[in-house]
Amino acid sequence: MSSNSDLATQRTVVSQLWANNIRKPAEIMRITGFPKSTIHDLVKKLKERGSLTPLPRSGRPRILTTEKRRYLGLLIKNNNTITATEIATKLNEKYPNLNVSERTVQRTLTDDLQYVVCRPLRIPLLQPIHINKRLEWAQNHAQDTWSTTIFSDETTLQMFRNTQLVRYRRGNSRPCRGMVKHPYKVHAWGAFTAQGPVALFLFTENLNAQRYCEILESFLIPNIPKVGRGWRFQQDNSPIHTYQVTRR
Repeated sequence: MSSNSDLATQRTVVSQLWANNIRKPAEIMRITGFPKSTIHDLVKKLKERGSLTPLPRSGRPRILTTEKRRYLGLLIKNNNTITATEIATKLNEKYPNLNVSERTVQRTLTDDLQYVVCRPLRIPLLQPIHINKRLEWAQNHAQDTWSTTIFSDETTLQMFRNTQLVRYRRGNSRPCRGMVKHPYKVHAWGAFTAQGPVALFLFTENLNAQRYCEILESFLIPNIPKVGRGWRFQQDNSPIHTYQVTRR
């Protein structure tokens, strides 16, 4: 029996039980043995429309049926870096008479399954010793008052970064983008407290220990809010290194 016949049978059986006032999904599942997700979907449609009669559709039928879209989603779940070309190849291997195109796969992923393409966020790779140190620090400072703590961090802004994703037709030359050999970089250092921002400093030279001390002397200490002494400075938003800063 095909999947369409199975679905038609499930609609008929659930509709009959519904007409006989058997409307609890758990009871319907016990009687029919149908999958839980299918029963909940059918019951939802009965509550909304009062009927399981399929809605009229315009145009030609979809190339990728529900079963094939489910298999497509399984491919991405097992490997979220798989390309549309690879997906199309695997679908055509599993269903020899399908002959689905890469474009159809891309459209199905975007419009039907709501997938988007992006670059993964970069996160630090922490070794077990780093995780244990951070956990120990958090437990030791769980009761601290953070109203007199200054947090700081720095980042680098690089111009002309080649990070944009592009698409092009197979068989054509790969698109090119003009890039400078040594991209211009701007470094930003900033600090903030519970009361708000403290300071922001931009520079272009490399950051070393001497330059960092100059930043603290010239931009951190003069800009500390005048709320008293005993400020605690936390470098790089890291729970490992904490320093005491007393404003003169």
